[in-house]
Amino acid sequence: MKRLVYATGFLGFGLGLGLAITAGFLVSALQPDGPAVFRVAPSVVYASPSSSGFNPGLDRGLTSGSTSGTPIGIPRTPAEESGWMVLSSHQAVLDFYRELEVESPWTRVFHLGWSGQRRELLAVTIAKPAVSSPEEARASGKPIVFIAAQAHGDEPAGKEGLMLFARDLTMGPLQPLLDQLVFVLVPQINPDGGEAGAWGIRENSAGADLNRDYVLLQSPEVRAVVTQGITRWNPHVIVDAHEALGPPRWYDFYTSYPRNEYGPSAIVRFTEKEALPALVNAMAAEGFTHFFYHTIPSGLARDPSLGITRAGGGAQTLSSYGGGAGAVTFLFETLRPTDARVGMERRARMQWTAMTALSEYIAKNATRVLETTAEAEREMISRGITPNPADSVFVRTQYRVSRHEPYRIRDGSGVVEINVAIRDSIQPLKGYPRPEAYILPPERADIATHLSLHGIEVEEVREPVRLPVECYRIDGVSLLDPAESPIERNYQLTVVEQEIEFPAGSWIVRTAQKRAGLAIHMLEPEDLESLATSGWFRGMESPGELLPVYRVPALPPGETVPR
Repeated sequence: MKRLVYATGFLGFGLGLGLAITAGFLVSALQPDGPAVFRVAPSVVYASPSSSGFNPGLDRGLTSGSTSGTPIGIPRTPAEESGWMVLSSHQAVLDFYRELEVESPWTRVFHLGWSGQRRELLAVTIAKPAVSSPEEARASGKPIVFIAAQAHGDEPAGKEGLMLFARDLTMGPLQPLLDQLVFVLVPQINPDGGEAGAWGIRENSAGADLNRDYVLLQSPEVRAVVTQGITRWNPHVIVDAHEALGPPRWYDFYTSYPRNEYGPSAIVRFTEKEALPALVNAMAAEGFTHFFYHTIPSGLARDPSLGITRAGGGAQTLSSYGGGAGAVTFLFETLRPTDARVGMERRARMQWTAMTALSEYIAKNATRVLETTAEAEREMISRGITPNPADSVFVRTQYRVSRHEPYRIRDGSGVVEINVAIRDSIQPLKGYPRPEAYILPPERADIATHLSLHGIEVEEVREPVRLPVECYRIDGVSLLDPAESPIERNYQLTVVEQEIEFPAGSWIVRTAQKRAGLAIHMLEPEDLESLATSGWFRGMESPGELLPVYRVPALPPGETVPR
């Protein structure tokens, strides 16, 4: 009998949700380049120079005992202080959360990392009792909710709304949520982009779109968020707060969630059937219109058959990556005008409302959330232990039209309603049966280390072993223009069976693990978000050559030796 001896371990890393608000906001329809109007019950107010007087705690029953000013010790954001005429600077964000830490016994602020221009990235935990480590958070038995904002520097509403949300968790009407939940917040993923220009720029200081870097981790910002945030804290729920640029978009608020081709299905079912409807209902109760996040082709108003395409696949964006990491994950997008400073108060309120609504739902259904994420992990392990030929890994898919439905869009003449084609049905084009494992030769320790940054379990073979494997034989490679394509190269491959002897020091990546979906995205060379398409096998382009990553349909029994 063949026996494998491995060393295991990570490499390099030892609202009906309470939103029926009696004082109530009366909300005007959104005009993308104009102000929103709110009328607030005058009996419960914070003093503010804002023309509308919005403060998220107002209609939650938070009173200061005075209508003349903010209670002593409760920090205000620069946006509030200016009447929502300026955006909070990076330094002001740092100061705000550090002041929360001083004023609140439930808040802890940690260094997460540095941006490309050496601006500090923070992680903020808010819990009752306070937590200072992932171990303490897990020991609480509560769902861990991870909320990150401003991956794109010109999308500031998530940052501003998160500050209000954090303040209400620590000092305001949302404190009861701390009885059920632990929060881990990343106030700004992209401070360099946020500080550039009049209202920020999308990319970081190196010109990179940070929300396309969750597989490769090339930027210091996303590497910190993944390794020191998601991998360390292992949250049950992830929220990625963004904004969507206005016309032709019309709807106030957009959501997306992971629909990863490689699972886990338990999280998709819970999100789609339970959490999302509750969130949408809560937003509607506040007067905010909603649609799922999608791409819009040019000329859609004239030709609705062009259709809109739903997001949610892959792993390179946080809102998709979170599902592969085993978390219930949401993308929040508020509708943003060209000048991101305009209408900031209303958009911050939208973000606050969505964060509050989802958190209240998670708190109310904490046991269900814990059960769902545990079920998702069991599902992924089971699918790896007992591979089913019908459980395919699809490396090529396309979106098909599943239905038509009414849809509003802005064009040159105003807002029009069309019956649009919805492209949200994922059709497999090419795939292979899910293997029990992948194996890499010893010289690809770089890949093994990279996988471990994502919390993917990697094992080292300690004795030579001969295995029947499936090899990727190169038929051709298309080198792509980076100005025209998000991927560097496109491999045309044929999978062939061979028996190969692998030396000691080779690397095993089993698919019977929680983050198997992420591993599959990275290791299947024909996946458009794989390490191969991103250039990790540069120089290997000759027809007939085998790529140095192999599929193992079935592993023989083996022993593991802890490293």
